[in-house]
Parts: sequence; structure tokens; C-alpha cells
Amino acid sequence: IAPLLVHRTLYPKESLRKVSSTRRIVTSITIVAAIYAFTPTVMLLINAGILSRKYLYYFNGEVTSSYTLVLLFLIVEGAAFLLFWKQFRKNGIHADFFIFCSFSFLLLVIFASQINYGKRIAAYFSFLNIISLGMLAKCPDLASNRKIMKFLVFFVVLVYWLYVYAYRNASQTFPYVLGI
Repeated sequence: IAPLLVHRTLYPKESLRKVSSTRRIVTSITIVAAIYAFTPTVMLLINAGILSRKYLYYFNGEVTSSYTLVLLFLIVEGAAFLLFWKQFRKNGIHADFFIFCSFSFLLLVIFASQINYGKRIAAYFSFLNIISLGMLAKCPDLASNRKIMKFLVFFVVLVYWLYVYAYRNASQTFPYVLGI
């Protein structure tokens, strides 16, 4: 539901292609406020008896971990967005939405280190981030630059995949140990 709410905030009318600065600012503030208010709100609901005490497990910081590689990956992606900001917005339909979803994904990954299974919350925006990467590969104006950008996107995603899924065996991608 969260990506849908971001989309409806940025584009209240279907015919709207350009997003005003006010909408961007309001959306950014709302995302940051929601992230910071999430834990206290859930704790308040648990203490009030609205939510079961079993949800306290998710806010026990002993089992959580940080996702340094994902953060580095998103920082590289953010740098690419900054470099190709004008082309990305010119070439993409609802480009602001995809940029905000990538921004949200970054914030949620940072937030994920504070609660158990927080990366599952961030995963809701990761699918839209994949679309953003595909759109980013089309940004350069020259065909030769587009090939370079496609190669760079492919290379960064391959390195990410190799580390997370092949080396660290996330989600037991490989049912055997590689011995690396």
C-alpha cells in the first residue's frame, strides 16, 4: 500500500506528468516522519493493548544486522540519479515516483537495521527500485554512452547478486556451500 500512497501523493490526477516542488517536499517529509514514527507508534499500540505483546520480538535489537552492501549499492545508484537527473526525468513517465521509491528504499534499508525482519518492510520498495535501475540505463543521450551505462548497471547488479546471493547465500539460493 505504501508505494501506492506515494504515487497518489505525487500524482493526484492521472493526467499529471510533472510534479510540483511542494508535492516532492511533502512526500519526502511524510516518508521520513513515517519512518521515525513507526517504532514509537507500534510500541504505543502494544502498551495500549491494541497489538499483542508478541510483536515486541520485532523490536528487540539483538538479532538485527546492518546491510552495508545494500547501502553502498543504493549510494552508487543515487549518484547515478544525480548525474542523469534531467535525462531521467525527461525520459521516464512518472520519474519522480521511481526516484521517491528509490529514496524510500534507501531510508527503509537504514531503518531495517533497527528492527528484526526490517528488510522485509524495505522489500516493498525494492521492486520499484529495480524498475528505476532499468530506466537509468536508458538515460544517456548518445548510443555509446547508453551502452556504457547498461554495462555499468549490469556490472553493479552482478556484483551485488554475487555477494548477496552467491557468497552470502541469502535465502539459501544455493543449496550447497561454494567454499569461497
